[in-house]
Amino acid sequence: MSRCVIFEKGFWMSKSVAALSAVIGLVLIILVVVVGLVAFQPHPPGLATSSSSDVDPGSAMHEASLELLLVERRNILSASSERGAPCSGTGSYSDLRGGAPVHVLNDRGDIIASAPVEEALVSRTPTTVEIACLFTATISVPKSDYYEFQVARRSGGPLYSHEELEEAGWRVELSIGA
Repeated sequence: MSRCVIFEKGFWMSKSVAALSAVIGLVLIILVVVVGLVAFQPHPPGLATSSSSDVDPGSAMHEASLELLLVERRNILSASSERGAPCSGTGSYSDLRGGAPVHVLNDRGDIIASAPVEEALVSRTPTTVEIACLFTATISVPKSDYYEFQVARRSGGPLYSHEELEEAGWRVELSIGA
């Protein structure tokens, strides 16, 4: 029985050597892809996405409470208009729902803390008896010079200084809608 050989560009090699070379090449490609995926994976929520000199990792954490009031009735989904009934946003506010992410950013835009929104509940607006949907979250935040709170895909909210949050008792109240 004669041995088969492969001829490629003036180079002779047996089938077994060619198969071994192909396997080694495939293993190297897979290794490079895996290392690349591990090295360039996104940062998990709750961790700073870059080093930030205004966050002191050894400092005490603060419990910030966030309340976001959705006041546009036509964009509130609830089986009941009774206070305390579960609700969520609809239409252009469909990203506002229980479990939606809340991110706290510093003045450089680095995420320094994250937490989920708790189940949203039907509430009333402070100045009228209109129905509203109240979203709340409690977030442990490290010391930073400035803080911005983002709920779901909503960004560009007010920037609070550390001193402002201290004075407010670490309570942030926002409203969105009409």
